[in-house]
Amino acid sequence: MKKLILFLSICMLLSSCNKDDDNNTPKQLPVTADNLKGTWYIKQIIKPDGSVINYQGKCATKKDYIRMWGFIDNKAELILNGDDCVFTNQRSYCSNFIVIGNKITACSYFFMGTVSDLTTNSLRIDYNETQYIGIINPDGMKSVIYYR
Repeated sequence: MKKLILFLSICMLLSSCNKDDDNNTPKQLPVTADNLKGTWYIKQIIKPDGSVINYQGKCATKKDYIRMWGFIDNKAELILNGDDCVFTNQRSYCSNFIVIGNKITACSYFFMGTVSDLTTNSLRIDYNETQYIGIINPDGMKSVIYYR
């Protein structure tokens, strides 16, 4: 009887373990305006040749970011700080973006693209064509990776 109880206990212990328990991969979220909502800081740029570079803003004390509101009118803005950290060097604003599937449309070129990664703490937007936003990367970029 003791062997049976020991056997059953071991079986229950082993069956309660799940492969997903060891997986630290963040859960992918569906691409919706509400899941995009928030402030996202620029982390990395993916260049047209596929190389990834860490983003270095012009101001050491302020981070460049995009902010998205997922409410009724789906507003978004891009804030890039200037060299002296006092003025905003570039600000793009989108008054009404649309999310269709994993695509962001009807907005400024900086936001329009395909969301290929979205978790609670990371966002990646891929562009169909190389984007040239001089202050960010004058060589062009195919993707931007953000974090919060």
